[in-house]
Amino acid sequence: MFLIRNFFKGKKANSGAAAIEYALLATLISVAIIASVTSLSTSIKAMFDKISTSLNDADKGTGTGTGTGAGTKPGTKPGG
Repeated sequence: MFLIRNFFKGKKANSGAAAIEYALLATLISVAIIASVTSLSTSIKAMFDKISTSLNDADKGTGTGTGTGAGTKPGTKPGG
């Protein structure tokens, strides 16, 4: 009986250690995920900033807005 009792005591001690190891592993995984998401969000923000700058710097055109809006008919040359 003594051997069986000591066997189960050892199992309880190991299960507590395993729980701590799982908690540490979960913590490390969480830290890795947070670091990855932070890095990814920084990259995405930089990409959108670059797109925004490109759109703001794009040629705005020089038209006066005085056209008639008629356009050209299909099959004809512009201006003629």
